[in-house]
Amino acid sequence: NSRFRFETLADLREHMRAFGQVDDELLAGLRERIGGVLGAPPDERVRFRSSSNAEDAIEFNGAGLY
Repeated sequence: NSRFRFETLADLREHMRAFGQVDDELLAGLRERIGGVLGAPPDERVRFRSSSNAEDAIEFNGAGLY
């Protein structure tokens, strides 16, 4: 049911934004690395994609889903 999926994912995003916490040291390291590799300013938005085959099953390829 696409409507249920859309609403559930919207709720999940809202919850993650309200209550999600990422370690400040990790964020600083990511910003530094992104700037070094991409030459991007610290406030530039970037997107990450997994390339792990650990997300895959024989009948389903889930790598990169977000």
